[in-house]
Amino acid sequence: MPDIMPDKYCVPVSLYPKSALQFSKCSVVPGLVIKKHEGPLKKQIDDFRSKNSQWLKVSPTHLIHIDAELYLCKLKERLKVEGKEFPERPLQFIDSFSLAKQAVMSLILAGPVTFSMHGSFSFSRKGNKYSQRGFSNTPHFKVYAPMSSALFREHAAVNIHARQVANYGKLIDEYYREGIWSIDRYAMALTHFWGAICTQFTDQAMLGITSALECLLSTKNMEITHTLAERAALILKESPSDRLNKYNEVKKIYDYRSKLVHGKAFVKKGRINWDSLCVSPKMMTFPVSIMGQAFHVALTLLTAIINNKEIMTIIKKRKSEDKITSDLHSYYTSVLFNAS
Repeated sequence: MPDIMPDKYCVPVSLYPKSALQFSKCSVVPGLVIKKHEGPLKKQIDDFRSKNSQWLKVSPTHLIHIDAELYLCKLKERLKVEGKEFPERPLQFIDSFSLAKQAVMSLILAGPVTFSMHGSFSFSRKGNKYSQRGFSNTPHFKVYAPMSSALFREHAAVNIHARQVANYGKLIDEYYREGIWSIDRYAMALTHFWGAICTQFTDQAMLGITSALECLLSTKNMEITHTLAERAALILKESPSDRLNKYNEVKKIYDYRSKLVHGKAFVKKGRINWDSLCVSPKMMTFPVSIMGQAFHVALTLLTAIINNKEIMTIIKKRKSEDKITSDLHSYYTSVLFNAS
């Protein structure tokens, strides 16, 4: 077993590009903070990493830190406002990595960043050793290439401010928080999106991204490509010409998806590069440009829908899945035909 981490509520993370982060410290929700890798913990974590380089491979630029007492106090206040009660059970420790995922996802929703963080470590409490991995079967989370390249391809650099991160941290809090969390269409979209950016297999990344789109937009099994493209265009663009361009973009993304799932991804003659589509047991390449388009469509939909109170109200209704699907279908149809 490796040495004990200096703080069980401190998750080292590497974020890129550092220049995009316009803050040295950011409160995602009360008690959950992203801050630069500096201060008293820096030497302890760096020493830990030097002794356990094979185990903790992240070279941190930032730390995700949880003040457990403050976090639980403010969480109970939020739950009370929502009419919910925090489970009254003794907690040995908080699941740091679910909250670390909340912090990282809040950053990504505010603007594209790549990240790398370890998903498990050992710590000691009252003389006992514990191993914390969160609800995950992997010890490591990171954005793999060529997804990393796709994130920034042909898109201008953005500046991410603390208030933006805090806004998304609040909006997605119910999906990650300790004790009580929500499962709905948006939750499943976040799950597919996270899996897409963390897999090293580009075909699986593409399927994850398009699955996220379907969670957010799909209400019928027929003509799904047309429906998703149409609804993405309606939500993301205002003018007819912009909507047509977005419609065609999503249709193109789904054309590539169809080639993957229906066994039609035959490589064309010529040199294979990162803009080739080639699926074989020996190698797998997927066009980075298409991956970049798909990522940004999914990201902008995730941000647009979490900020759309009408859609989120439907998604969060405590009704049957069929009723929620029916209500979403009525909403999208109403928007399409400008019905009041």
